[in-house]
Amino acid sequence: MSSTSAGRPGTWPASRLFLACFTKLATKVSHAAKLFNAVQKAQVSWVRIRPLMSDPIYDHYQKEEKVINHLTFDHVTTFYHGYPETAVKDINFTASANEIIDITGEVACGKSLLGKALVSEADYQGQILLRTILMVFTKFHVSNTLTLIAVKELPWTV
Repeated sequence: MSSTSAGRPGTWPASRLFLACFTKLATKVSHAAKLFNAVQKAQVSWVRIRPLMSDPIYDHYQKEEKVINHLTFDHVTTFYHGYPETAVKDINFTASANEIIDITGEVACGKSLLGKALVSEADYQGQILLRTILMVFTKFHVSNTLTLIAVKELPWTV
C-alpha cells in the first residue's frame, strides 16, 4: 500500500502532516528558548558586573630598572677559554644610549666572541665598562582614561 490518501498520489493523511509540522515547530521553539536563555544570562551578568566597571582602579606602583647609558670596550682582547690563538685583539670603542653599532667581518673572525666576552661567556683581557642609569618609573592611575607615568633618572654605575 502506498502513502496516498483517498487514492490521490502525493497527498499525506492529516495525522502525518500534523506530526511533521509539530516536529518542525518544536525544533524552532527549542532554538528560540536556548537563545532566550542565553540573552537572559547575559543580562543578569551585565547587572552584576556593571557597577564594577564604573569604579576607578587605583594601581599606583613604583618600579626601578637599570638602563645602559654607555658601553665601552677599552683595549679588549678576547679568546675562547684555553685557546688564546682564537683571540680578537685590542678592540676599542664606546657606544652611548640609542646608538647602533655594527660589527662586521668574515665568517669566524670573532664577532660573536665579542658578544660572549660582554656577557662573560668568553675570557678577555682589558676593560668592558657598562655605565647604567637607574630609572624609577612611578605610575599614578588618575581616572579610567588617564594614567600618568613619572620617570626619574638616578646615576648608577656597575
